[in-house]
Amino acid sequence: MLKKLLLWPPIYKRLPAVWQASKLNLYGPDFEKAPWKEIDLSGIKLKFKNPPQTEMFPNDIWVERMNIYDTHSFEQWDGGETEIVYKSGWIYTDGLFGDGVVGGGTLQMIIQRRDLKKYGIHSLFIPEQLAMMLLDDLARDYEARNKKLREGDYLEPYNPEVDVWLYPKTVEALHPAEHRGLACYSFSIWKPLRPKRHTWATAITDEHILKFSYMPSASGVDHLSDDNNFAEAAERTAREFAENIDITLTPDAERQRQAALTEASKLAQQRA
Repeated sequence: MLKKLLLWPPIYKRLPAVWQASKLNLYGPDFEKAPWKEIDLSGIKLKFKNPPQTEMFPNDIWVERMNIYDTHSFEQWDGGETEIVYKSGWIYTDGLFGDGVVGGGTLQMIIQRRDLKKYGIHSLFIPEQLAMMLLDDLARDYEARNKKLREGDYLEPYNPEVDVWLYPKTVEALHPAEHRGLACYSFSIWKPLRPKRHTWATAITDEHILKFSYMPSASGVDHLSDDNNFAEAAERTAREFAENIDITLTPDAERQRQAALTEASKLAQQRA
């Protein structure tokens, strides 16, 4: 009787959004009402929304200030340096009369400082050079993973229709775009039967990349089924997080960007 009463349209429409959710309309982070967080990256101001609704672990990692020119601020690796500056995650629920939590996702934002000489790159502010580096990273990382899966000694034999990692291999697959004046790329990485990982990246200096990856995981539903919108909800979370990123470059970084765009124009003219 109570359920029937609450589902009566005049009452149902007044219920909190979390109660109105369903498997085809999952409730997750609300970026429209979310507060802003800020990170100072050697004078570069990074702002982004941090929705408190359905957070798994509020502010698991949040670096308020970082010297991006100090090598001691980073973890070293072959080809550059990386540091996590923000990590959070959210769950998705299916409403008052549903099963509860049906999955979630973890978001990790990093700063990378790259060795441009190693890659023969002039500036990461040149869109095609940033794309080249992203594609090189993806090929090196995920081909190594696929090779390990093919050649490794596992209990279950390798099945390319299920086990292979799929990733962008062309600039078009990186979905080049512009975000508030900065060239950016957004793309997905996945296995055929697993939810897609969503990644977004842009340059913030000649040698620094800001990148985040959102890694969803369904626990109470089949994300490939038409009876739920888990995949859509996860993709929306990644997209809305990216849409609410605001970057203010320092005067020096802006000069680097303008010089890089001039160089990119010259290169394009030479190829024409």
